[in-house]
Amino acid sequence: MGVISHADDGDEAQKTGATAAAPNGIANGKKKSKRKSKGRAAGNGAQSAAEAGVDSGNSLSGSGSSSSSNSNSSGSTALPSQGDVEARFHWRVQVKPGKGRCAVASKSFERGQVVLAETALLFVPRDAYHAVLCHCCGHTFADSTSLTGTQISPHPCHGCGFAVFCSECAPSAQSKHGVFCPLFRALPAIARSADCSPDLLRLLLCMAQAHHSTSQEGTCPHTQHQASKASPGATLSPITPTLQA
Repeated sequence: MGVISHADDGDEAQKTGATAAAPNGIANGKKKSKRKSKGRAAGNGAQSAAEAGVDSGNSLSGSGSSSSSNSNSSGSTALPSQGDVEARFHWRVQVKPGKGRCAVASKSFERGQVVLAETALLFVPRDAYHAVLCHCCGHTFADSTSLTGTQISPHPCHGCGFAVFCSECAPSAQSKHGVFCPLFRALPAIARSADCSPDLLRLLLCMAQAHHSTSQEGTCPHTQHQASKASPGATLSPITPTLQA
């Protein structure tokens, strides 16, 4: 808003709150001058904004390259994405009714080909194979002798009848497993009502059992227990899951 240079007009303008142009045009000149100066300021502001835009663009591109470099530098330690894993191992993750989230092969494999090998923190035998191996150390009953050279034989759990232990593990495993026997007996009915795999429920129970066992004095994880039974110099191979075509 222009400044009124004529005193009378200015007083009247102050009284009425309206603006009036002075007859000599000085006010208009000042008004125009202010507009020009505002225009120049706006132009300078636009230029500054443009420069700021370039700077921010450079800053964004710089930060982008920085974040890209950071992601590259941290990629060696960060966990791989699901897409990277699926592309590397030729399988994809699917959610199936009754089984939950599982890995499904996306290519054909040769029979017996190893797809993924890792040391399991804990394991549960599948329902169809629960009597094939010891539920504690994982040793198969098809072998006539254990790692220490002693004869092994299966010992079904007295409480649930599902878990089976070798002759070496049975005494200690039976006493610890008894706490979970009622749940093991109820698992088939729970799995049917929840429409999920009983093997997954057993895995959850084994996780709870492992947590309970390792919190007790004198117990150790599965791998250490298996190693303690091995003869001196024996090597223990990790549990290796295989996918057959």
